[in-house]
Amino acid sequence: MSLRPAPIGQFAHQTRARIHDGVAVFTADVLDQQRAAQLRATAAQLTGSGPFLVQGLTVWTDAGLNALAGDDHGPSGALIAPPARLLAASPGAALDMFPSVHSAVTALRHPPSPLPLPPAGADSQTRSAHRVFTTEPTAMFGARHWIRGLLADWATKSPTDRALVAFSELAAASVATTSTQMHVSVNLWRDPDGALALTVGVRDDDPVLAPAGGRRQDSLRLVAALSRDMGLYRQAADPAGKVAWFTMPVTPQADVSQPCHSDRGRHSC
Repeated sequence: MSLRPAPIGQFAHQTRARIHDGVAVFTADVLDQQRAAQLRATAAQLTGSGPFLVQGLTVWTDAGLNALAGDDHGPSGALIAPPARLLAASPGAALDMFPSVHSAVTALRHPPSPLPLPPAGADSQTRSAHRVFTTEPTAMFGARHWIRGLLADWATKSPTDRALVAFSELAAASVATTSTQMHVSVNLWRDPDGALALTVGVRDDDPVLAPAGGRRQDSLRLVAALSRDMGLYRQAADPAGKVAWFTMPVTPQADVSQPCHSDRGRHSC
């Protein structure tokens, strides 16, 4: 993706920084190679050699993404809620992309069990469920039926058909790996703007982030067309793996102020 670099003087005006649980979080709408280097230098001053996060991105270059990923001589960056088109347009970007700051900090500071991370904290207004399926092709039918039932029970005007199509594309990639299990999470939560959002995550045991071309690339383009945000991130669980996820906006039909959690297909509010 091409980008005409903005004057350096605009960088400080367009970029904000804060510290969240010891992790530097930058809000920046434009990213090229020069800006990525500046972010890495600033993160090193703020928090040392630890990882940092970038949110609000709307325009980028592949060189900027590669520079953000870093090397062995400084902090590396990860993206928060990148627009869905980013991964579809730059499939070789070898950096983690999380649905929220909470999920990113949890993964970076407190390595979780092998489950897709919920986007919101435990104190947020949220409903969440997760379940483990085999990677047999027939298991995908059961997973779609489970997700459809959750969304019906949660009484939302959710884009169910779109969500199921997007899930099927991500799940197909997990089935194609050497994993024997597929961890699926479904989360209804409020994003930082207070809007209700649906995030679906699929975890497999292949920690390689950069997807292959061909059919995989076509799947990413389809998910990008159906979603608002989309990404991949690694998990340092045992076994190590990665999570592919997407987020869509939804409209509530019922009160979602009471948390609802589910494990292994059993859910209660």
